[in-house]
Amino acid sequence: MDANSLMNPKFVNAYKKLGDLLHTYRSGKVPKLFTIIPHMSNWEDVMFLTKPDLWSPAAVFEGTKMFSSSLNTKFAQRYYSLVLFDAVRRNISTYKKLNYHLYMALKRAIFKP
Repeated sequence: MDANSLMNPKFVNAYKKLGDLLHTYRSGKVPKLFTIIPHMSNWEDVMFLTKPDLWSPAAVFEGTKMFSSSLNTKFAQRYYSLVLFDAVRRNISTYKKLNYHLYMALKRAIFKP
């Protein structure tokens, strides 16, 4: 994907709808639009179209599995700092405990050097 395709309204609309789906995601097959994000050159911009601060804990876990296996160490660390750690902080401050899916995501993130 190049910068011109990011400006395509259909592309932007599709990833905004994906963000709405990830907000309520619990289990099951992950959408194909979500699985191709780590393989894009502008993956951060595309990821922010989905509003990762609104993802469900299960979606954060699926994203962590996908990004930790697909990205190199530097980019995976960027994902952790932008999405995972913020989700963990928000969850602990809201519920005073950590969600199981976020715990598993942190556990998965440990194994990426």
